[in-house]
Amino acid sequence: MNFRSWLKKGLMVTAMLMLTIMPAKAQEAFTIDDYDITINVEENGALHIQETLMLDFSQYRHGFYRNIPTSYSMTWMIDGKSVEKNYYFPVTDIQCGGTNCSLDYDSQGVIIQLGDADREVIGSQLYTISYTVQTKDLDLKDTQMLYWNLADNFDTTIKHLSFTINMPKSFSDEDISAYTGYYGGIENNMRYEVNGNTISGETLVPLDNYEAATIMVRLPTDYFRFPEPKDYTFLLMIFSAVLLVVSLVLFWKFGKDDEVVVTVEFSAPKDLNSAGVGYVIDGSVESRDVLSLIIEWANKGYLKIKEEKEALTLIKLMDIPKDESTDYERKFFDAIFKQKDEMSEDDLADGKVGEALYRAKNQVSSYFTRAKGRRVFSQASSVMQWLFVIVAGLPSIVFTLLSAYSYYEILPLAIPFAIPSLFFMFSLVLWIVIMKKRYVMKRGSLIMACVGTIVLNAIVASINVIILIFFKASLLSILCYIALSAALIIMMAFMEKRTPKGNEWLGQILGLKEFILYAEKDRIEMLVKENPSAFYDILPYAYVLGISDTWSNKFENIIIEQPDWYETDRYFSTFSSIYWWHSFHHCFHSMSSSASYVPAPKGGSGGGSFGGGFSGGGGFSGGGFGGGGGGSW
Repeated sequence: MNFRSWLKKGLMVTAMLMLTIMPAKAQEAFTIDDYDITINVEENGALHIQETLMLDFSQYRHGFYRNIPTSYSMTWMIDGKSVEKNYYFPVTDIQCGGTNCSLDYDSQGVIIQLGDADREVIGSQLYTISYTVQTKDLDLKDTQMLYWNLADNFDTTIKHLSFTINMPKSFSDEDISAYTGYYGGIENNMRYEVNGNTISGETLVPLDNYEAATIMVRLPTDYFRFPEPKDYTFLLMIFSAVLLVVSLVLFWKFGKDDEVVVTVEFSAPKDLNSAGVGYVIDGSVESRDVLSLIIEWANKGYLKIKEEKEALTLIKLMDIPKDESTDYERKFFDAIFKQKDEMSEDDLADGKVGEALYRAKNQVSSYFTRAKGRRVFSQASSVMQWLFVIVAGLPSIVFTLLSAYSYYEILPLAIPFAIPSLFFMFSLVLWIVIMKKRYVMKRGSLIMACVGTIVLNAIVASINVIILIFFKASLLSILCYIALSAALIIMMAFMEKRTPKGNEWLGQILGLKEFILYAEKDRIEMLVKENPSAFYDILPYAYVLGISDTWSNKFENIIIEQPDWYETDRYFSTFSSIYWWHSFHHCFHSMSSSASYVPAPKGGSGGGSFGGGFSGGGGFSGGGFGGGGGGSW
């Protein structure tokens, strides 16, 4: 291969390498022939900016868009250390010089789109936009400056850029620096002059795509008098006081319970069956509440229970008398024995009994809620409790929303920061469940449930606290938010109020529960002498209260007879209430599972960093605030 061939190939390789390292030229469908910027600076740090751009479109486009940043992450050298600081300079008062335009805000900036979707343009087009940027204290230890990117991030060539900056008062022209080039460059291809308080200048060479033009003016410490950040602490204090007072009044009116008088009881309330006791104690009906009626019916002689090979069969002995039962009892009893008078576990598993069980649960609840004289809870207090879930979440919404708004000064940007408050409200619903179940839960389980819910509430609330800290809310606001939320949660948890009849029943049921839990052996023996079937009479009520094991243990050394309504193929040399109950409960649980039913579903499905830096006392191209880019559409 001769020298000429080697040279030719060498030149080709060199050209290819040059193409890879050279910045890409204009990718946009236009060039900027002239870019004129006027900045009127006010003493409060507000910059009133007007931009006039002469664009030359080489292809048909609808128009031009301009991207103006509002969020900045800047790195400064302070006392020899690199420190990163974040700033938000809101952009307001946007005007488009008579051209059709639309605005699109996000947390990083605003996009101004100029032009007409129904019309395309080509060739020279003139666009004018104006807007106000409110700068803020840079928090740089007695350092103030105007550090502004006149242009950057344009994917096209700017053939000529001119600028005029009108400062509010005097400054030293020796403290002005100008930079051009790609990000980080310190060359200066701009000419500028100072005339009084005005700086004017222009670029000397075109700016290639993504090249920047930056101006820095160092200023005296007290040059700007920035407006104080909006502080909504006083407003939040008023809101908190009003909300707290109104909530206390509502709680006193609708939620303050009368004192529950726990009476001494050795039997269940006369006007309640075991299913009713299950509803009164926690305001809900479980399957076990309804199924406990089977034991009660057996005690009353309506049916017999037969155990063979650890499986139970229910044998009907008679119909339930109408004057000794509720409507839902008779309907459930009749549904069990609708097909035949002896129902095995296999018979109970066919689904029809399960449907009847499901209906019976709703009927038990309706029995108490539809008749005013039998209502357990005040309707107004029940509604108010759910309303207080929202009320307890209001501080989270208001505090985070105002804190974010004080930062962005644009409501749509602040609204997303209130979303965690919705999760906070969802977490409060657990308190309603816990407070309803507190009389049937074991002490250890109740404590664990309360602690777990407090931790969950605290985790979700801490997200809101982090938001408040991020937006520099005052310490008083944060403490007020925590205290107010805690007070409202307590009121919400205890808001549901029992009716006088509900309180009377509750006192009787709690009295019976205390007897089951704490009765001494001699008192149990005395009860058995008075009523030999006392163990079986109280058993269904102990079952719905979740303390049937405790009740059977009370009879460990007390002689009682096996019930005549229960037949078994097991042999008991000596009848034991504990052994009998564990055996019966095992079979009864199996039968309950057979009768369980879940209704079929009715349908449906589920399923910039606009950055920069300041180092060693000087700036660089593209390192300031402002700037942004643009393009065609």
